[in-house]
Amino acid sequence: AMLEYIDFFGISIQRKVVHTAANLCKRVPKNCFLMVVDTLPTLTNFLTYDDCKLVENAVLCFSRLVTSFADDEEKLQVILTDRMIASLIDLIGPKRNGGGGASEARHDISPTTATMILRTLGVAARA
Repeated sequence: AMLEYIDFFGISIQRKVVHTAANLCKRVPKNCFLMVVDTLPTLTNFLTYDDCKLVENAVLCFSRLVTSFADDEEKLQVILTDRMIASLIDLIGPKRNGGGGASEARHDISPTTATMILRTLGVAARA
């Protein structure tokens, strides 16, 4: 519910809400999956935001969800949408400059976040 109207609040409140969501994703019970499903599009949107803290907490949400449901292929298929996977790849991939010159990272994400992304993509590849 706290994610539903998040765009109406300032960045500091948004950061706190996504951080709280990441904490709630720590060990989601199997019977609470339907409550999680409704938040997935919003969490996926956060992967494309310009604010690094929001992005890193959204990555943490997905990493924890994938860990919670690693043994349930059907639930993983729901979590690991094509859009979410593409957003994760975009976060660790280079940003292409129009002139064909050097490239740089899209976000200044931490090595820990990059590791979480790679672990999540690894689970996606196995699912």
